[in-house]
Amino acid sequence: RLLKQDGGLDPGVGVYAVATVQEEIGLRGARTSAYTIGAQSGLAVDVNHATDYPTVPKTRYGQLDIGKGPSVMRGANANPKVFQMIREACAREDIPYQVDVAPGGTGTDGNAMQLNRGGMAVGIVGVPLRYMHTPCELLSLKDVEDCARLMAAYCRSVTPDTDFTPRV
Repeated sequence: RLLKQDGGLDPGVGVYAVATVQEEIGLRGARTSAYTIGAQSGLAVDVNHATDYPTVPKTRYGQLDIGKGPSVMRGANANPKVFQMIREACAREDIPYQVDVAPGGTGTDGNAMQLNRGGMAVGIVGVPLRYMHTPCELLSLKDVEDCARLMAAYCRSVTPDTDFTPRV
């Protein structure tokens, strides 16, 4: 909706939106989708455990608050160039975000996207969620909207000439 509404997508760039299945039991939908599409870059979107309540040790899990914007993953499954492009897009569009760190595999569709076919430059974004996998999950609708804005801003920043090779 936001790409249509705000426009500005490079005509040489294709955008696919995929809703996957069986992420919790082997990333199966992401594997088949990533293989079939064969994109150069992709964004995996998921929820993240919010850590903004008293019993969570911040020194172990970091700080991820509900209502302070979507998360942008930094770690082994996140391409550094995509991470940089997301941050720049957020700065341009005045979109709040929080950095989430994952030193190993994330358990998101980003894992499968990164490793399928010849690989893909992946960004992993999420919405902070309290009480995940319970009957009373809680999130901010503003964070959801900002996550959608973030994804649209990233897509608008990609051109056919974008080089996703990480550089030092």
